[in-house]
Amino acid sequence: MRPYLLVIALTACGSPDGGGGGGDDAPEPDAKQAAHFGAVTITSYAAMAQGTPFQGGAATARFWTDSCAVEVQGECTISDCSTTNWVSAGPITIKTSTGTMMLDPGANNSYPTMSAQAPLYTGGEMIMVSGTGAAVPAFSGTLVAPSKPTLTAPPPGNVIVDRSRDFTFSWSGGGSTDVWITMSATAMPYKAIACTFAASRGQATIPKAVLAALPAGTGSFGLNGYSISKREAGDWEVALQAFYSAVWPDGTLAGGPTTIQ
Repeated sequence: MRPYLLVIALTACGSPDGGGGGGDDAPEPDAKQAAHFGAVTITSYAAMAQGTPFQGGAATARFWTDSCAVEVQGECTISDCSTTNWVSAGPITIKTSTGTMMLDPGANNSYPTMSAQAPLYTGGEMIMVSGTGAAVPAFSGTLVAPSKPTLTAPPPGNVIVDRSRDFTFSWSGGGSTDVWITMSATAMPYKAIACTFAASRGQATIPKAVLAALPAGTGSFGLNGYSISKREAGDWEVALQAFYSAVWPDGTLAGGPTTIQ
């Protein structure tokens, strides 16, 4: 399956086959290949901050005609992607176990981020998504909501990423779908890594050959429960994807700053 580097405020890019994310199988070699890509992204979080619970969710969508520089290495994708050439798929409806969200495109065809004051799912239930169509033809589909993982390694704090060594993450939970790990560098040109693994593995390693794509300096990383389902709409491939933000063992949101060496 093709995960996308689109998380609420981020631009999407394609990436390699993932684990059991509740989506469609990868196409056969002779299957029609999409000319354009887009994504509807839904996220949930429930964590602690200074001893106080906070939770919520959000949804957005992006459809673009520009291409991204993408390199696939195993279960990871290295991307260099920046686009503002958005197109519209018309009004989008998202139905989760907690209710319905509507996304309407703006004047520049980008979609706003709609927020909720509670998680949009707990994990394992079905999410239904549909778009009425515009420049992007109408589409609809379902996906399984991901569950919240707990990141057990690396420990909280500024994480040192030594590009001469493989980097291992460990987690618990995450349900029957996937986890999605991302690393990015602050230095320009912007580079990002996204890797997808079955949540049931509990541990995964990003090879040093992948880390070598990141420039030295400051950066950030994150880990989420992850699920994806791909839909065809004319010559478009639309990714329906859902995230659940991971937490550290103390309940605070996992992820944060890195120093890339």
